[in-house]
Amino acid sequence: LYTSLKSTALGLLTDKGQSMTLTTRTPGSYDPATGTAAITPAVETVYGAVLDYAAKDIDGTLIKRGDKRVILEASDAVPTTTDTLTIGGVVHAIIEAVPVNPGGVVVIYKVQARV
Repeated sequence: LYTSLKSTALGLLTDKGQSMTLTTRTPGSYDPATGTAAITPAVETVYGAVLDYAAKDIDGTLIKRGDKRVILEASDAVPTTTDTLTIGGVVHAIIEAVPVNPGGVVVIYKVQARV
């Protein structure tokens, strides 16, 4: 049931939404000499619907003016707060990414994005 709902969501987002680029960053092995880990970026084209927050929801702290609500397809890449979403050529930081997963199947992600 939820697998077909995931397919329906993807079809709607592909048809009515827009393509965007999800750039995920995966840390590699830790280098004690530099005290850092190499970061490997991976880029994937995904589909989503971009919405504005209502004025009453903008508190200036958790949700800031200009933040976007993005309903994002459930692709192989899992968005996290270390990743970015490029929408219309503008890079947005992912502030929050919440999976909607009834029955254990991720159907979409609800993402808060910020320039």
